[in-house]
Amino acid sequence: MKLNAVVLDKRKSSNISISELFLFYALLAAAVFAVYIKTALGLPFFMLLLLLSFFSKRNYFWIALFFIFLQEPAGFFMYTQSSHLPFIQAIPRISLTPMDLFTVLMLFKMVINKSHLNFRLKTPLIFLGLYIAGSFFISAIFSNTSIDVTARFSRSLIYMMWIFFTAAFLRDINDFLKFLELLLPITIFILLSQIYFILKGEQLIALFNPEANIIILNSLTGEARAWTGGFLLLFCCYFSAFFLMQFKQNKKRENYYYIISIICFLVAIIAATRFLFGIFFFMAVMIYGRKLKEMPKIVILAAGAVILLLFLIKIGIFSSHYLKYSLWARVSQIFDFAAGKGAEIDTVVSRLDQLKYMIDAISKKPFFGYGFTEEALLHVNNNWGFQNTLVMFGFFGFFLFIWLFKAYFRLITVANRRPYAISEAKAALKILLVTFFGMLLGYFTTWDFFSLFYPSVVVFNMVFFSLSEVFVNKIESEKNNTMETKPGANTKPGILLFKKRES
Repeated sequence: MKLNAVVLDKRKSSNISISELFLFYALLAAAVFAVYIKTALGLPFFMLLLLLSFFSKRNYFWIALFFIFLQEPAGFFMYTQSSHLPFIQAIPRISLTPMDLFTVLMLFKMVINKSHLNFRLKTPLIFLGLYIAGSFFISAIFSNTSIDVTARFSRSLIYMMWIFFTAAFLRDINDFLKFLELLLPITIFILLSQIYFILKGEQLIALFNPEANIIILNSLTGEARAWTGGFLLLFCCYFSAFFLMQFKQNKKRENYYYIISIICFLVAIIAATRFLFGIFFFMAVMIYGRKLKEMPKIVILAAGAVILLLFLIKIGIFSSHYLKYSLWARVSQIFDFAAGKGAEIDTVVSRLDQLKYMIDAISKKPFFGYGFTEEALLHVNNNWGFQNTLVMFGFFGFFLFIWLFKAYFRLITVANRRPYAISEAKAALKILLVTFFGMLLGYFTTWDFFSLFYPSVVVFNMVFFSLSEVFVNKIESEKNNTMETKPGANTKPGILLFKKRES
């Protein structure tokens, strides 16, 4: 007897072709052209994309494309008063975006194709979903919230449906890996947009839409920071690079995945975003810090980012003085926080003032919160995490989120203990769990990873949970299918994530 490693049928590859990758980013470039240069083409172009996505069998391709649109990389495809993104008027005062239509269209496609996935997290998801929906309808009917605010919140609720069609259409793990592969090169674009900002003093998006030139200042020096835009997309690429390198068929691409993770690390430093740098560092330590032989990989990751930084200094992108006294001076404060020196952080006073304001609001409606109302929007603050949940849904809703977190932890740990799961599957499960811990670190300290007032955050969460569901279901279903298959019979080709006996 011998144990099979991951088996990948030649007819089904989890690696995307160069031509497919080129087409994907050509469509992204065409979207920029249609939205920001030839604005009259915006609506026809997106309608064409919707038509193609409905009839295409490559669902991973179109889900990845609209996922990027929703994450607004470098500020592109962000809906503002000055943006040229198309709206479709549905009823008076209510308009739909192409992203809304894509969500509805994929749900319809899922229904007619009778595609579904058995969710192992369905019980906490159902209770949390019902509570959120109930809070929304009560707020819409019994509060004085305006139609505009209600419509804004309803968009987040609609995007919660991503968990269903993402899991249904990407239930073949090969397709989900292709989805992740398509996202990775966007990190290069985000880095280039930062370099452009450092050289020109304005965001890249300002070339096409000057009113979208968002300037964020360094709280230490007052200098403008190279804002990334779409940081959740960057976060997704970061954990995806580690996730993809766990599979043996990707061994030849391991250096590519390391480069992507290094670029993500570098972007966090250049943006002087402390919480993102802290989460990235935390995840690297969690992934490689448990085994002595793997710890040098943390050094390689950090050294790679340093080498790229030195190269950018060498070619004159920015000075070593700017790196030391502006970028690193702010980012390095994460280590002060870890060492218990939080009082030395420059923004600690203002953040505590914000927290007092939130606690005062929570104390007035502690059990069920303010719901989806204008009053909730006055008190939520994305410098904090779980406090936003308390503001919107009270302690009752917060405990439902804790129930979901506990169920997710159990889902991954139980699958990891399966004796029939191979080492590669267990390593990939560990990446998912570390990523989840990174999200919780942000949620319980400085940033709301589970916000319901930003559609981009909602979609990211739905994709992350569906990926986890698909991966665990793949392990369980393959094991069960093999147990039921007669000796000598052909099994469904694809990645095998369990131990299989052979004579």
